[in-house]
Amino acid sequence: MGNDEDVDDVLNMLESEHRLEIQKDRANATEFEVDEPRGKRQKSDSSDHNRAFHHSRGVVILPGFLSHSQQLAMASFALPLLRKEKLAQNEVTKNMQQITIGQKRGSANNRIAIPTDLTQLAVRASQLAAEAAPGELRQLNNPRTCVLNWYRPDSKLGMHVDKCGSERGVPVVSFSIGDTCDFVWKRSWAKKEKLITIQLKSGDALIFGGPAEGIVHSVPRIYANSVNPSFDWSPGRLNVTIRDHAN
Repeated sequence: MGNDEDVDDVLNMLESEHRLEIQKDRANATEFEVDEPRGKRQKSDSSDHNRAFHHSRGVVILPGFLSHSQQLAMASFALPLLRKEKLAQNEVTKNMQQITIGQKRGSANNRIAIPTDLTQLAVRASQLAAEAAPGELRQLNNPRTCVLNWYRPDSKLGMHVDKCGSERGVPVVSFSIGDTCDFVWKRSWAKKEKLITIQLKSGDALIFGGPAEGIVHSVPRIYANSVNPSFDWSPGRLNVTIRDHAN
């Protein structure tokens, strides 16, 4: 897919055939349930709040937040856009494809719009994270920028710090689709800071902000063919990261 008509077709597909299933009522929220929590997560019950894992101050994981159909819908939207991008090769990124959509700082001409269903999912994820980490995270009310990243099995994302949001405490929301990855982070650039590794699997949402909004992080490894069931475009990992500021 290499022209504007192709992109329009994908957007239309997202809105119709593959429309993301947005949660409207906790009592009916069966799509985001997790069969088996992974790691030291809060005791599971019927509420969304207790399906979140408060990993560290300002860092929350929602395991299996996205249903399989929601992952397919995101991939149907994102991959045709990413495939047109050249492989990034610099001091931070290696063998990755990346594109930013949404608002563009200081310009009246914005990029491709972020699909409404995607922003709603990000807001919902931030709500659950804020409930799991009271006083640390705020809700993402105004998602304005979305970064799409495609990782091949040999891709790497080096240590870096994301730009802070427009308000203190408003988090970054990151969705993982496809192969499992190692997400490595620490609180600052100081050598004495301990490195922490989190494995993110397909469907997981990672939310960080507040006391963790300036964390130094990287993605040094992709576990090829680790997702089950596999996708037609496997192996590889799609990352969808949503923020509240234009860049």
